[in-house]
Amino acid sequence: MSDRYEELVAKLAAKPWNAASIPDSVYRPVGMIGPEERRALWWLARELLGDGAIIDAGCFVGASTFCLAAGAAASPRATNRHGPIVHAFDYFAAIDEYVVQALAQHFRPTKAGDSYLDIFEQQLSPHQGIVTTVAGDFAKATWSGQPIDLLFIDIAKTDALGAHVVGTFFSSLVPGRSAVVQQDFHHCWHPMIHVTMEYLAEEFVVLDELIEHQSRLWLLKRPIPQEKIRRLAERRLDKVEQLALLDRLVDRSTGQSRPMMELVRAWHLVRDNRLDDAESAITSLRSRLSLEMTNTLCWAQAMEVEGYVRGLRAKLLKHGVRSGRR
Repeated sequence: MSDRYEELVAKLAAKPWNAASIPDSVYRPVGMIGPEERRALWWLARELLGDGAIIDAGCFVGASTFCLAAGAAASPRATNRHGPIVHAFDYFAAIDEYVVQALAQHFRPTKAGDSYLDIFEQQLSPHQGIVTTVAGDFAKATWSGQPIDLLFIDIAKTDALGAHVVGTFFSSLVPGRSAVVQQDFHHCWHPMIHVTMEYLAEEFVVLDELIEHQSRLWLLKRPIPQEKIRRLAERRLDKVEQLALLDRLVDRSTGQSRPMMELVRAWHLVRDNRLDDAESAITSLRSRLSLEMTNTLCWAQAMEVEGYVRGLRAKLLKHGVRSGRR
C-alpha cells in the first residue's frame, strides 16, 4: 500500500471530525442520524471528495444528504465540478409505520403511502445544486459506473435491498480511496449487513468501529473480486457460511462493539428458527452485560429479541410445533 493510503487510514481512525470545526447547520435538518454521524458525514464528504460521486443510499428526509452536500460544497475539489456530486436514493414515500410516525411528529399529518419528497427538497434547499434525487423503488435502481468516493448506506433494511446495494455500487468503489459507512451496523435487526461486510473483510479495513449512534466506517484497501460481488448480489451465501462469518465477527469484536455483535448473531439464529440456540445466546449475553449497559440500545434490543423468542415459542407450542437446535 502507498504512503498516502497509510496516512489516510491513520487519519480517519483518529475520528478527526470530532476535533474539526463543523458548521452548526449540519445539526439543523430533522432526521434519524446522531450528532457524531452528522459531523463524520460532513468531514468525510469534504476530505474524500475527488472526481467521483457521493452516494446517500437511504436518505429519509435529508439529514444525511444535507451533511454530505454541505461537506462536498466545502471541499476545494468541488470548485471545478459540473453537475451533481451527491446522489440521493430513497423511496420518498411513507411505507413503514415508523416513517409515518416520524413525519407526523416533525412535519405534518401523514398516512401510509404519502410522499415526503417535498420535505426532503425543503431541507436540502441550500445545497440542491449539487444533489440529484433518485426517487422510487431502490430494488430497481441502477448506477452509471462512475467511481464512488463515499458510500453512505441506510437503505439495507431487508436482505434483498442490502444485496442490491452491493450489486449496484460496490464495483464502483476505488481501492485506497473509497469509504463506506453502514448506518445500521450497531443494531441487531439486519444481520446480512454484518455478514456482507465480514465476507469482504479481506477487501476492507475498519477505520471506526462505532460512529455514534449506529454507524461503522470502512476504507476499501483492495479490489473486490467480481465473484464475491455476484455471490452477495445474488444472495448465494448459505446459512452455514453466514453463521460462520458472524462467529468470526464476534470473535474479532472487542469492547463496546462485541455485545451488539453477539446480539446480531442471536437475532440471525432467530431468523433461522433456531430458538433454543438464540435463547441460550441471549441469556449468556445478558448475564455478562454490566449494570452500566442496562440503559444502552444493546440491552433494550436484547430484551426485545428475548421477548420475541418467548412469544414465538408460545405460538409454536400452541400449534404443536417444536423448534430447537440444529
